[in-house]
Amino acid sequence: MPDDGGDGWGDKSNTQEIDEGANDDYGDLRLQSGTPCIDAGDNLALDPAMYMTDLAGRLRFVDDLFTPDTGNGASPVVDMGRL
Repeated sequence: MPDDGGDGWGDKSNTQEIDEGANDDYGDLRLQSGTPCIDAGDNLALDPAMYMTDLAGRLRFVDDLFTPDTGNGASPVVDMGRL
């Protein structure tokens, strides 16, 4: 579970000597099985030649056989929010 470390999220601009964001734990924010965001993105919003993988190095265009394609484009449909 995400945890703000007890001092709110991120660094506060009025306390430059303290980094309140240093203890933020955003947890595992990757899409979990069964989420409606899987296969629900817009293939036309990405140039596959430039964005074949996400920031974790995983392929963006992967068909989840257990999730209906609800996004825009031919299968495999990119997941929503995958950067």
